[in-house]
Amino acid sequence: VGFFAIVIARWPSGASTASMQEWRNLFAGASALSINARSFGLPIEYAASWSRVTQWLVIALMAVGAGSAGTGGGIKVNTIAELIAGVRKILRGQPVTRAFGIALAWLAMYFGLVAAILLLLLHQVTEMPADRVLFLAVSAVSNCGLTHDLISITKQGLFTLSAAMFAGRVVPLLVLW
Repeated sequence: VGFFAIVIARWPSGASTASMQEWRNLFAGASALSINARSFGLPIEYAASWSRVTQWLVIALMAVGAGSAGTGGGIKVNTIAELIAGVRKILRGQPVTRAFGIALAWLAMYFGLVAAILLLLLHQVTEMPADRVLFLAVSAVSNCGLTHDLISITKQGLFTLSAAMFAGRVVPLLVLW
């Protein structure tokens, strides 16, 4: 889904005249970006070169994260699947499982953690636009490592990002514990 969304967001304006190399680059780049945003965050290209739509898609992909035991953090694909299944059960009037409660708790904790890091970074880094700070907050909490450019944040902001990365790894374990 992420791959197709990125392909659509990066669709060339002169699609009928695009060369085979341009199409190859589009599909390879979209594939690498969709995997990269949900896993280890290797900086193949910086987010500053992406369109705004692509940046917001990547924020959503980083928030979802990888599957369980993946290298990326985030909400996790199976958490989203459990939330969807739980909501369907609730709408049918059936009882939900303990796993639904854990998934709901993790979802709330993840967004709470992102919001706290975002507010801290907005207070500490005043020269950066808010959407870039949100991108960094989601990337840090999801342990993704993607950024717009070389990190230009210094001092307290770096400590906040480091704490967010640590919390992104530890909080899910605390939820399960």
